[in-house]
Order: sequence, then structure tokens, then C-alpha cells
Amino acid sequence: MEDKPPILRNIKQKLIACNAEIEVVGEAANGRDAVPMLLEQQPDIVFTDIRMPLMDGLALIEAVQGQLPDTQFVILSSYDEFEYARTALRLGVSEYLLKPMSADELAKVLDRLVPEARRRRRRAAERYLAALLRGGAAARMPGLFQSAGYRLLLVCLGPYPLANVSAYSQQSWTEQDVYALMSHDPQAICAPTADGNIFAVLAADGGDPSVARRMLEAAEARQAADAPFVTVAEGSPHATPEACTAGYAALRTALRLGQRLGQNTLTHAGIQPEALSSGDRALCQSLSAAGRDGRREAFFAELETALCTWRRESATQHRIQQALRRLLKGMRRDAPEEDQPDEQMEIDELLSLCADHEELRDGLLSLLNVLGRNTSDAEAQQSVLDAIESVEAQIRVNYAQPLSVRELACAMGYAPAYFSRQYKKHRGVSPQKYLTSVRMNRACELLRAHPELKLRQVSEMVGYANPLYFSRIFKATMGCSPSEYKG
Repeated sequence: MEDKPPILRNIKQKLIACNAEIEVVGEAANGRDAVPMLLEQQPDIVFTDIRMPLMDGLALIEAVQGQLPDTQFVILSSYDEFEYARTALRLGVSEYLLKPMSADELAKVLDRLVPEARRRRRRAAERYLAALLRGGAAARMPGLFQSAGYRLLLVCLGPYPLANVSAYSQQSWTEQDVYALMSHDPQAICAPTADGNIFAVLAADGGDPSVARRMLEAAEARQAADAPFVTVAEGSPHATPEACTAGYAALRTALRLGQRLGQNTLTHAGIQPEALSSGDRALCQSLSAAGRDGRREAFFAELETALCTWRRESATQHRIQQALRRLLKGMRRDAPEEDQPDEQMEIDELLSLCADHEELRDGLLSLLNVLGRNTSDAEAQQSVLDAIESVEAQIRVNYAQPLSVRELACAMGYAPAYFSRQYKKHRGVSPQKYLTSVRMNRACELLRAHPELKLRQVSEMVGYANPLYFSRIFKATMGCSPSEYKG
């Protein structure tokens, strides 16, 4: 925005010459004419003079910045006056440049602003996708990428959440994990869903291989031991992003029905649930009988057969869930009716935590051992309290190690979901919360006693390999960042 045509032409030429990504989408000689143009174009960067007729540059910024939260503003001025600079600072102006400016000076400014513009545009597109999934969105998609067609994908990192296990799950996945699988494809955006390990991806249709297949290839190529298995539900192509999100519920169903434990899998809307085989039914029947009759050796031998069969046949999580529910119902048919829903939930929670068949085997054996104990209520409660105290002692000693509540519970002979529920009943918080509180208290001690320690050092000393994740947990727990706490 500049009221002197020769200066305006000079600025435009310098901008285009300095950076090939720059496209000048509009110009105006005064602030009043600029307002509707800016709201229509929604530019990434605005260069404006201060002194212009009808409306000056500072008033222009104040008038539009509330509706253009991702736009960066640069002031060009011939006046090196403190009051102007102070007002610009209050308005959050990105740069304050004095005229005349050299091409080198402008190039340095653009080197800072253009990457930030890309980040802001991507964040705006992610907010747009999240709003679409909630059932509402802005009038148009931010200009991150345009395509003749779009596809919606749902990506599940690790097991599908049949139950809410966030209180004692050790994993914490983010959109960055999904972008890494896509090699940060500029033609795709990602947004979280209500479930912490399920993410929505809006991608341009086309390409060979597709975004979904590239993600699965990347998942297969990873070497990290703690990398989750990946399930991708791929939607049909549509002309608009809005039309894609109409199939969101069907894709959730496809994820739930199509996931295969420990395997990277591609699934699609309309998939039919994998039915129990005749072998599954026969196994469940013989397992149930052995469990009721107390024939432990026969029971566990049959269970190993079932687990091996599901692994060999790459059984879906859904099929395993139905078989285990059938097994538990048969074993516990004489149990009080009010106990049966909780026991069914144990199965769902177990499957929501298992990353592979080995974890399923260990968790299932722990769960069945707990359910099969023939002890009085008083003995059972004392056993739980002893286990709780033992786990707390291990946490206090080993908090700096990569502890897993699931592994601690299994080591005490309890299914993770059952142990966590009992822990919360007796302590009022989850075991994961207790672990976090021990780590945060120790972090506070270190920050007070050793202010010279770097964030990464403190993070590692209290059991967090990722300092950014540590900072997020610290702020959520203590109400301030580690640096603010240190003062």
C-alpha cells in the first residue's frame, strides 16, 4: 500500500526480483481502498506505507488484522519516529523498514517472512480441516494447495482405541509423526481427531503411488523399535474438501474393522467385518470349558493355539475382539451379571493397548489370571494394595528410565487396564499421573538447584527423551514453562 506510484512500482519490482515465490496480488493508494481488497485476497504478507490519504497504514492494520490472523504486516516509512514504532510494536507488525530500502535489505526480510508465511498457511489449512471434521468451516479453504480432486484419509498410529486408555497409555503421537510418514508432502494436510492416535489427512487426489500407499511404504521402511504400526483408511476422491469429509464416519468404521494387530494395513470404506471362523468358535468353546473346569494346562495350551492361529492368519482386531468376548462370556457365565460389562471392557482396553501379538499374549494371560483367582475380596484387595505400593516404589527409584505402566502392571501379574482402574480407585489418580508427578517434582528440584542445566539435560534426567514433549508436560502440570519456573 503506497500512495506514490513511482515508489509503488519500485517496491513491486524489488519484491518480485528478490524471491521467486512472491506474487503481488493487489495494490492500493490509500488505506480505505485497501481494506476490502485485503479481506478478499487474504494475502500472506502486506507491505504498507504509514502516511497515506483517507486511512494511514497503522489504522489499516488495526482495521483488518483481526480478520487476517495469519497475515504478516511490514511497514515502509520515511519517518524514524518513536511513536510510530511503538504503535507498530503494539499491533504486532513483523518488520518496520525505513525508505529507501536496498534490495539486499528486502531480500533478508523476505528470507524471514516467506518460510513463516508457509508455516502460517499450513496451520490455517489444518484449522480448516479440523473445523470441517467438526461440521463447520470457513467459506473457503486457505490457499495451501489446490487440486482437481481430494481424498480424505484416516491414519491410526498403533492399536485402534476400542476404549479410552489415555490415562495409562505411554505413547503420545502428534501430527508431525504423520507428516513424517508422508515425507512432508506439500499436497497434504493433517489434523488431529478426538482420539489421540487417530489423525485425518486431506490430500490431493492422484499420484503414483497414492499418499496412502506411500505412508505404508514409509512405515514398513522404519527401523525404530518404538515406531507404531500404521492403519490407513482411504476415502473416495471428491471435487471439494467438504464432500470428502461427508465420509468421515464410514472411514472410522473402516479403521475399526480393518485394522490388523501389529501390521501396517490399508483399508477402505465399506469393508465388511471379518467373521469368526468355525475354528474360532470351536476354540472358544473348548477354552471356556477348560477355564470353568479349572484345567489350567489344557486351557493355556488351547489359548496358545488360538493366539498362533490369529497371528498366522493376520486376524483383524475386530475378529480377535469378538473371539475374546465370546471366550470370556463362556468362562464367566456364572459370574454376577453386573460384573460382565466390566470384564468385556477389560478386553477392549487390552486390545487398545497392544502393539503386537506378544503384548496381546502377555496381557491376556495376566487378565485371565486375575479373573481366575479364587481369593476372598479382602485378600484380593490386599494383593492389589501390595502391587500398588510396589509399583510406586519402582517409579520413585527408576523415574529417569523409560518406564511403562503397562510393563509394571504385567510384572506384578495384573492386566494393565485392571491395575490402572484399581490404582485410581485407591489413589484417586491414574498410575501414569503418579509417574508424571514424580518426574515433575524431580524436575523442579533440578531447575532450582542447578539453573545452569540445559532443558535437554533436565528432560533426560527425569525420563523424557524429547525435550519439547517434556516442556509441554511440565507446563500442563506446573502452570508455567521450565524456563519461567527457573526464572
